[in-house]
Amino acid sequence: MDSRQLDLAAEFCELVGKPNLLEYLGLPESASPEALQKKLKARRKYMQGMQSNPKYRAEAMFLIKNFAALSGVLANPIPYLEDARRRAESQHLPVLEMTIKGVLAGGSLNYDQEDYLRRNALELGVSEATFESVLERLATSAGVQRATESLTVTAEELKTVDFYRTLGVPRHASRDEIYQKYRARTEEAKSMADPVQRDATRTRVEKAWKVLSDEKTRQQYDLSWTRTGPPARNRDAPRPVQSSTAPPVQPRSSIPKLPPSAPFANVAPTGSHPALAPPRLELLSQARQRIQLTGTPVTVSIEVRNAGELPLRGTVRADAPWLKVLTESLAPEKKQQAVRVQIDPTAVAGKAATGVVHLESEKGGNAQVEFEVVRPSLNPMIPAAIGGGLALLLLLVLAGWMLLSGPSVYTIQIDPWAQAVLIENDVAGSGTVVTVEVPNPGESTITVRHPNFKPWVKDVTLEPGGVLPVELVLDSPMSFRPSPDLKLAQLDPEVAVKVMAPFQPGLDRCLRSGVTGDAGARGVVRIHVGPEGRPIGFDAEGSGTSSPTVRKCLERQAAGPLFPPLADGDYATVRYDYVIPAR
Repeated sequence: MDSRQLDLAAEFCELVGKPNLLEYLGLPESASPEALQKKLKARRKYMQGMQSNPKYRAEAMFLIKNFAALSGVLANPIPYLEDARRRAESQHLPVLEMTIKGVLAGGSLNYDQEDYLRRNALELGVSEATFESVLERLATSAGVQRATESLTVTAEELKTVDFYRTLGVPRHASRDEIYQKYRARTEEAKSMADPVQRDATRTRVEKAWKVLSDEKTRQQYDLSWTRTGPPARNRDAPRPVQSSTAPPVQPRSSIPKLPPSAPFANVAPTGSHPALAPPRLELLSQARQRIQLTGTPVTVSIEVRNAGELPLRGTVRADAPWLKVLTESLAPEKKQQAVRVQIDPTAVAGKAATGVVHLESEKGGNAQVEFEVVRPSLNPMIPAAIGGGLALLLLLVLAGWMLLSGPSVYTIQIDPWAQAVLIENDVAGSGTVVTVEVPNPGESTITVRHPNFKPWVKDVTLEPGGVLPVELVLDSPMSFRPSPDLKLAQLDPEVAVKVMAPFQPGLDRCLRSGVTGDAGARGVVRIHVGPEGRPIGFDAEGSGTSSPTVRKCLERQAAGPLFPPLADGDYATVRYDYVIPAR
């Protein structure tokens, strides 16, 4: 690849608001060049049919015009990603260098100062490796010794100090687990009031991290303990004596064996002491979404990720009255989470409207998602009502709509229900049946989401007149059962009836499969709803509910409805009384 290709890739990523092309395509850094090329071709084919859409015109034109350059970049993704990181870092290096020089002007550099500078660098988006290189260069130039340079782990300490116990991790812990404990112990040391105790604890923690963070040094340390055993004061039980001919016992199966003569004295592993990366809000969902309104409220999930390591705190708000935020604050400790918003069609004035959901974090930046809602001229998603007659009417209306729409329509049928159906990361609709126009047939990635079910993702070929059946799989059992210590919340009956209407045919279908004989079936199904409005449990009693197969079917259908968040209380119960006529 040449510099021109890299410049075009950077310009395109700035246009679409993504840090690199892999993020744009929704693929991990481990993806092969073949997978990247295939995804880019599929995206180009999809964009060829979106050129007339003002929302995608700039993206489509750039992608089509410069496809060869972008494809050339993805043919060798590793150097491309390094270039993308360097470009992002180069914008902030002058600020970082100025900050480091200000600290070095004091003539010293202790642990806390290095931590401060490291956090500052990561908040600017500068990588750990770049920060270490810049700090080392500037510290050497200023003649200032870094705090970690004076640390030397002696051979005696390797034999007598249990560094795993110092950090509070098991001997088989991964490097990530050791790192998390190292950061936790560092914060504990900072909070100590006694400066002598604080410095001593910090030194012990830094030495433990220095030994265990470097794989080669850790191997030597583990082998040293294999021969000598832990210090007597740390032994939980005597270790068996090793035969002189037996191979050393490896404490971790993944560590290769080293020769017995490997040196242990004056261990000074290379590498840095990384701090936890600051929080960084990253939007995974499409920044612009177009939703077709139905007769019932539509709930949409906005997927976000914390690209840092420290907790991500923030709030969510909307600037349109028809956009109701269900998740008003970010869960600080979650690495990835879904922010739920609900679109109320009754509050939308006219045939179309635009609103923005703002995600604002304390220290990790901000993001926003623009929603465009439109009312279709003929809506196939007429809410089903109680009884088989209206269910049949729904099918007739759908069939008529299909005939009027012509052969360019592709139909996605979801059992039991989808909160959102996405085609190439663009929201196409929600419900049990989603129809989309096929302006340019070809392979596209279809994603079906619902908070109670596992994500359904598949590459399919969109063909006019095609039908795609989707059967969702429960993510976890609907195991919640009310208890006396929980507070029952009130749910508006009219809202409950409205939300439940599309799901009654499915519930009846499950119950009907368990009814035998000539007598009519009667009973009740209770769906227990959690504080966020999501079904979390169910129970059923009456005719046809004793069969395990029927209950499994009911569990899936009961998990489908999504209600408004509860105003107060721990749960609410929606009751569905059913009557299945004799066959």
